[in-house]
Amino acid sequence: MAADDYAIVIGISTYPGLTSLEGPGNDVDLFTQWLRKKDGGNLPKKNISICTSRFCLSKKFDPSCCEQIEEARPNREDIEKLFRPWVIAGTLGNTSGRRLYIFASGHGFGKASDSHTNPMDTALYTANADVYFGLHVAVTAYANWLSQAAVFNEIVLVMDCCRTKNLMHPFTYPVLPNTSHDPEKARKVRKFYAFASPWGNAAKEKRFMERENSTYGIFTIALLEALTKARPNRLGNVKGETIKKYIHNVIDEIAGDTKVPPPEIDLGNYNDLIWFTREDPTSHHKPLVTISLPEFRGNEICHIQNGALEALDSIPFKSEHLSVSLEPGLYKFSIEGTDRNKLIQLLNDDLEITI
Repeated sequence: MAADDYAIVIGISTYPGLTSLEGPGNDVDLFTQWLRKKDGGNLPKKNISICTSRFCLSKKFDPSCCEQIEEARPNREDIEKLFRPWVIAGTLGNTSGRRLYIFASGHGFGKASDSHTNPMDTALYTANADVYFGLHVAVTAYANWLSQAAVFNEIVLVMDCCRTKNLMHPFTYPVLPNTSHDPEKARKVRKFYAFASPWGNAAKEKRFMERENSTYGIFTIALLEALTKARPNRLGNVKGETIKKYIHNVIDEIAGDTKVPPPEIDLGNYNDLIWFTREDPTSHHKPLVTISLPEFRGNEICHIQNGALEALDSIPFKSEHLSVSLEPGLYKFSIEGTDRNKLIQLLNDDLEITI
């Protein structure tokens, strides 16, 4: 079980001051199911914080009772409470886990800027927003701050919402602690930022007959199909680049007659993260290489190259031992930031090496 992984999952369907949506609640259910599945995210239930139009953490809401827009929930305070524990951890300089998933579905907008200097800035409208008062939470600002503080080793951000610019609604950043962070730790945080639409475009939802005629965000369906069906690489890893390509290949087919712009997916500037590891059912048995690291410190990364010194993968050590399945052949294993490496000839038998 991924006990060191956590998730914040937000879906707002009911907007008394705007047009209500049908998909976000279903999107939340679908993504949460994947997070809980053993062959998915494999997160413990207690590690998932959920906020929807009906409840947020332990507080229940009744959307039908909100006669005044001001009473609609969740509001900004409800949503920002979800991030508060991790912001405190970052302020104290603590690393809280391996990966944080942030999923947000609802009405949204992108920061209006003629120069387009911050293309990733995206906000989710809160339930008490209307055309005059665009109350919102700048979800990307939280993801970026937590990344800079290296509260987690990996940040997965998924936003199934519009990113159109609204000149009436200034983009408001949350008031976060102005603390100094270790730039080297921040540089090594792996990221997967996925948006249903590019900056300035709208996201779409659709009714799916094959899903009991229920409505979902088209991007959410494409993401979940990728997470379910994308094939692993030769090391058994399903990486961010694989998920990105799969989504781009299937989204038009999933959208059908609904026209959608291509999603925007950013993999960050450091090594691509591994969403999960699973065996390719079409592959044959491959010998297992177990790498032992006597001087394990907790942040080592193993780079794997083939005999032509072409990069195959980069895998972080979670303990002093790391195991990978490979085809027979010549390989070089190197520990990032050190001169420790080993060249091996892998035959048909399992092999144990020490670097």
